[in-house]
Amino acid sequence: MSESKGKKITKEQAKQEEHHGIHTETKAQHPHGKLYNSKNDDAPIRKIVVAESLTAGKVADLLASHDNAGNFFIGSMSVYTKHHKNQLLDVDKEHAGKVDCVSPKVASEMASGILEMFRTKGKSPRRKEDLKRKTEQDNQEREKKKEKKDDKKDDDEKEESDEERENNDEPEVGVGVTGFAITDGVEDLEPHAYYCITTVEGEKRQGRIEKGLKGKSRNEVRRIVAERVYLEACKVIGLKPHEEVAKNHSNTEIDEEEPSDAAADEKKEKEEKSNRDKEAKTNERR
Repeated sequence: MSESKGKKITKEQAKQEEHHGIHTETKAQHPHGKLYNSKNDDAPIRKIVVAESLTAGKVADLLASHDNAGNFFIGSMSVYTKHHKNQLLDVDKEHAGKVDCVSPKVASEMASGILEMFRTKGKSPRRKEDLKRKTEQDNQEREKKKEKKDDKKDDDEKEESDEERENNDEPEVGVGVTGFAITDGVEDLEPHAYYCITTVEGEKRQGRIEKGLKGKSRNEVRRIVAERVYLEACKVIGLKPHEEVAKNHSNTEIDEEEPSDAAADEKKEKEEKSNRDKEAKTNERR
């Protein structure tokens, strides 16, 4: 995102945006479904990396402000320009240009891009085959370990997986956030942001943040968005958030991007088109 005031996208672009927000049916969350206090040095909090545009480091700052942050916060990057989003995070340059770098697709690509960059030890995010191979190997190893496990108690299994995670320095969760804080003069466009939180297992939690931003100053918008994204990230990595931040947004609901199946949507569109064509031919015969 730049210091632009945004663009009003076409109906066709808006339709495409529905597909860009797709993800798996399960909404990403911590495997244990719990939130842990970072003061506990042994807490099984998942390791995270962050890519920010609109918030420019504010999400990272909230994560880093926790005790023992070094146990789970690996690093972050603030990237404003379209060129550098493309070069560093592999964001689709053509699409980013059409939406001024603000869309569910951009946020998703920022999240996967920063996760890929840190998991390949800073090498080009374009090396997708390396990351794919590494992820497949990790998943295969997890499956093998599950098969070898005896009939131990669940607590014992959790302790074992927690110990493995502690010895792994690679991030497991990536965050991407982008948006508009200033929209003066643009018809039907209010300040808003998109975020995406993706895991190495391929699960995602993402949505649009807009409620409560209208009429706020640029920096107030940035603060509010950062805090809401931080709270969502805490759910995924299993981190108990700061009480004051959670209290600020206790009555706030984020518009989650509804899961959908791109292939099913495409099939449905083709079927509808086919039916229209058949109907048109029938009418011609009449």
